Amino acid sequence: MSGLHTVRVTPATHASEVENGEIVFIPTEIPNACPRNGTSMLKQIKCHLLDDHASDIELLFFSNSASMEAIGAAGAKFIFGGGNTTDTLVEQAGVLGDVMLDASVGVAGTAVSNQDGIHHEVKDYTGSLIHIVRNINLPVNPGNLTSTGTSTPSSIYFAGIATATKTYTAAGLVFEFVFEF
Repeated sequence: MSGLHTVRVTPATHASEVENGEIVFIPTEIPNACPRNGTSMLKQIKCHLLDDHASDIELLFFSNSASMEAIGAAGAKFIFGGGNTTDTLVEQAGVLGDVMLDASVGVAGTAVSNQDGIHHEVKDYTGSLIHIVRNINLPVNPGNLTSTGTSTPSSIYFAGIATATKTYTAAGLVFEFVFEF
């Protein structure tokens, strides 16, 4: 690992209210997250919450483009041909891990929390909120290393799950990911 690389992604979010456990946005590509056919380390996530509300979001990371229920649907069920998932489909998604964007570290102003060595920071600005998670150290690799599912040689995918009832706009979340190659 020798250098840092930042990728900015704006997923198409559910443009209305979602409840705890519902999908905020379906798997979205993070291009150039890894060197071609290689592995990198996810070091930091910065989330710009343009809708200006403090809410936890669980981010799920995958090696391959996973097929899930539609945004706003209950639960992160994987689907295939309109039916429920099988263990094989979950395996083909290549689950890499998850990271919780924990907005409970504070309210107005700047709030900081360290949990298990992971640094959470929330900055509340007029009209928007920025959530930064540092020291993640999650190894990620594109799906072509596992030869299953649909993947791109340097991309990974992520999806967002709500942890509370909140209303989002279609482009209300902007993410910046920092990877170490």
